[in-house]
Amino acid sequence: SKYFKTSPDFRTVFFEKTPHYSADMRVPYRARVFLGSQVKLIFTLRPPLALDASLYMHREAYTKKSYPEWVQERVDAYLGWIKCRKNFMQSTVTEDYHTDHITNSYLNKLLDSTSFDWRTSALIETHMSKHCAKEYDDTLNEALVVNGMRRWLHVYNNPEQWLCITTDMYKQENLVLQALRNFVRHSKEQVWTARNITHRLNLHSIKEPQYEGRLMMRLMEVHKDRYPEKINELNSTISRLGTFIDERRGCEDHIVFLRACGFIPPGFHACNKAIDKV
Repeated sequence: SKYFKTSPDFRTVFFEKTPHYSADMRVPYRARVFLGSQVKLIFTLRPPLALDASLYMHREAYTKKSYPEWVQERVDAYLGWIKCRKNFMQSTVTEDYHTDHITNSYLNKLLDSTSFDWRTSALIETHMSKHCAKEYDDTLNEALVVNGMRRWLHVYNNPEQWLCITTDMYKQENLVLQALRNFVRHSKEQVWTARNITHRLNLHSIKEPQYEGRLMMRLMEVHKDRYPEKINELNSTISRLGTFIDERRGCEDHIVFLRACGFIPPGFHACNKAIDKV
């Protein structure tokens, strides 16, 4: 109630949040089943490289491993996760693991999940998660946020139900709160006002490069104290991770962001080859 004052004339707002909701492929379908179709989604987006390093610090992973080791483990887990899902779907379609062009094309449609209605997609994701989710639990899907957003957009495809924020919510608190207040109300005009306000903030609030200086400073401090032998690997690790992420994002990412948010967030401007369907 600090930011959203209650009154008898204002409808109570219930909400639930966790960063993992954007990464877990099953959550959008569960939300549709339990919450119905009239849900409003607020995505706070951050450039992928900064997000990954921030997770490393937030989870205090630096107490157990260096950042280069953290990145390598997450990249390996992500590749293993994709391979597991493809192998599972391939064994479902054909018993002999035949990999001709037609089969691969069909597998891509299955793994895309948006080629089917949301109920069928939910069944596909549930079956695959039983085989792959636990073994490869900590992948790069938090950084590759568009993988999850594609599922959410498949279930909730009305842009008036979406609000995307990438601005610094501490430095621009009043503008962000204004967008949020308008968004949780119900008129179409207020919703689009919220989207436009946030759109303007997003275009200018996060400067490239994708790495915040304060975050890089903290990484350097941690490694100087705990992993001095790895400190010279930080820049090359960040560069390799950036290349890895860019290679797995394609022009279709832009379509997802434009449909859901109305703009392409800073740090998501790569438009290379088509990404692996996951």
